[in-house]
Amino acid sequence: MRGAPEPTITGTDPQECFEKQVTTTMAGALFSVLSRLPATWRARRRARRIAASLPDYSHTVPLPDSDTLYAWLEELCVTPHRRPGTPEGRRAEQWVAGKLRGFGVEDVREDPLPMTAGLWIGRHDGNRLRQHAKAGATATLTLEGQMEPGTTHNVWGVLPGQSEEVILVTSHHDSPFLGVTEDGAGVVQVLAQAQAWARVPREQRPKTLVFVVDAGHFYGSIGARNFAQTHRDLLEKTRILLTLEHLAARDVEVQGEHYADTGKLALTVMFTTPDPTVIATVIKALERKPARVTASIPSNFFGPVPTSDAMGYVMATSVPVISWIGCPYYLLDAQDTLDKIAKEELGPICETVTELVKIHMVLP
Repeated sequence: MRGAPEPTITGTDPQECFEKQVTTTMAGALFSVLSRLPATWRARRRARRIAASLPDYSHTVPLPDSDTLYAWLEELCVTPHRRPGTPEGRRAEQWVAGKLRGFGVEDVREDPLPMTAGLWIGRHDGNRLRQHAKAGATATLTLEGQMEPGTTHNVWGVLPGQSEEVILVTSHHDSPFLGVTEDGAGVVQVLAQAQAWARVPREQRPKTLVFVVDAGHFYGSIGARNFAQTHRDLLEKTRILLTLEHLAARDVEVQGEHYADTGKLALTVMFTTPDPTVIATVIKALERKPARVTASIPSNFFGPVPTSDAMGYVMATSVPVISWIGCPYYLLDAQDTLDKIAKEELGPICETVTELVKIHMVLP
């Protein structure tokens, strides 16, 4: 993390060295966060003054309801995983592309990306492996299969507006497990914006919308990075990147190797570029369409880039960003299933996202 001092580790015991390194790194991270607080508070005070003067979008945007979004989620999450390069992953890519084309999004493309194999282990299996490792156990891991060149795809399309200025709306389609919240929930929110704004006449879209459902999030965000690098012309015209992940996820309590629903929503955060005008758009959107259990924090609060799929875009181009991401405990877990979604929240979340897009549509 930028601003954190380099740890100095002494001693020969590996566990002692590890604990000292973690403690030193956490202390440096905390110092880095606290040192940015004064600038954060100043930017937010200025943003509140700006929010009151932001222009209004005056046209109606017809939105899909919660039932429609949930039906899309069911359609997407019919396979046990969406791992890149697999038939299941390819099915998801083609499904997203078909939806975009069906809505009337133009120039829908499936950009291929070469990739290599990866291994993902669920939370509880990982905990058991760590316990055995700490106890000094040894193990042999054997992977059976064929090593073949793999290909995954970024799926994206365009809704032209009255100008070439771009609002970029993104999520990722891949998942090592069923991935209802990670990131089926983000995909359907991107699709919701695509359908909604495709129903708005072009003359009522001051800016161009580009929708990207990228690939390889769990392979170093190769899809986001590749899109930003390959389509620099679009990124140079992008006035805001809006990334949507893990939304409408239910909160849980851990009970052994299972999760119990608390009846609440999991916390979400909006990582927001620390520019007063961008912060002001978030303030205004949340005043008009409040989002439950949501906190807005600077995109560089924990590091130079947000800890989300937006990372690949921001690292490549420094594009302004609002990255709305949920934080449920069961991410990267086989128990990330349809029952983890608060169906009734899908529509209200769509309304909040639309409010953000509307404000940026008319922002000078």
